[in-house]
Parts: sequence; C-alpha cells; structure tokens
Amino acid sequence: MSNETFAFRSALGGFHRGDVSKYISETAAAHQAQTERLQEQIAALEQENETLRAQLEALQEPPMEKAEEPAMIEAAEEPPVEELAPEEPEESLRDRELAAYRRAEAAERLANLRARKVYADLQTVCDESTREFDGLSDTAQAAADNIGAQLDIIRSAVENVCAAMQTSSEKLSAISQLVPDPAETLTED
Repeated sequence: MSNETFAFRSALGGFHRGDVSKYISETAAAHQAQTERLQEQIAALEQENETLRAQLEALQEPPMEKAEEPAMIEAAEEPPVEELAPEEPEESLRDRELAAYRRAEAAERLANLRARKVYADLQTVCDESTREFDGLSDTAQAAADNIGAQLDIIRSAVENVCAAMQTSSEKLSAISQLVPDPAETLTED
C-alpha cells in the first residue's frame, strides 16, 4: 500500500461522504490485490515444497535391484565413490524446502501485518471522522439554536411594529373623525 495521504474535503457535519467511501474502497482494493499476490506466492511456494518433497522421497527410496552381473563388470562401469561426490556441497533438498517454507511464512506474516495496518488506518479515519462529526454536530446545533433565538427576536419585533401600527392607525382614525369636512358648512348653533 502506498504511503500517500488522501485529501478529504470537509462538508457540513464532517468529511465529504464520497471521499471517505472512495478512500475505504481504494484501500480495500489495494489490500485485496496485495493479499491475492501474496496468496499466489504462497501457493507457488507450497507447490515448490510439494515438488521438493516428491524429489526427496524419490531419492530416499531404495534403488531397484539389478540383475546380478559379474562383479568385474560392475567394478569396471561404476566410478569410485570419491569421484561422484561434488567438490562443493550442494544445498540439500531439505534446506531448500525449509527456505521455501520460511519464505511462505514470511509472506503470510507480511500480509497479516499489512492487513492490520490497513484496519488500523481505517479505524483511525473512522475515529477521527466520528470526533469531527460530534464536534460539528454540536457546532451546528449551537448555530441552529442561535438562529432560532434571533428568529424569536425578529418575530417579537415584527409583532411590536404591527401592534404599534395598529394603535397608530386607530388613533389617526379617531383624529380624522374630529376634523370637519370642508364641504360641510360651518354653522354655529
């Protein structure tokens, strides 16, 4: 898995959901691909082990008895044992099998370590997201409460203005009834 950092966009209430989903998908896909590669290596090494075991068993089986031949012919055809021994000791089949087993075991350990790291990274992202969501939720709730209080103040002010306008309208109406109509004649009775 690469060590590149992933940029999350912020959104109301935390990280952008699509970014988090994309990160989880990409991380899971990379982990799956790596696990498959390691499983293929393990399968190849296990096949190599089986082949080496078969070769070892074939070497350990007693050779088939030959038809008896005169001792002189055998002595003439077979080179002495010292001549058959190689100059440098070859890596034994058992050593190669053990090395293949160790490589498979190391590959499996590496896959497990990487899987644990991926899960730890995902847990960290989830924990950080949860903390941010909680913090943003509290902030959003405080903002909503503040907006609600401001709306109450505005509603109260509008009601006061409407009441003042109603009172003024009634007073103006009462005053307008006291003003004489210019078309009426002024007479004193």
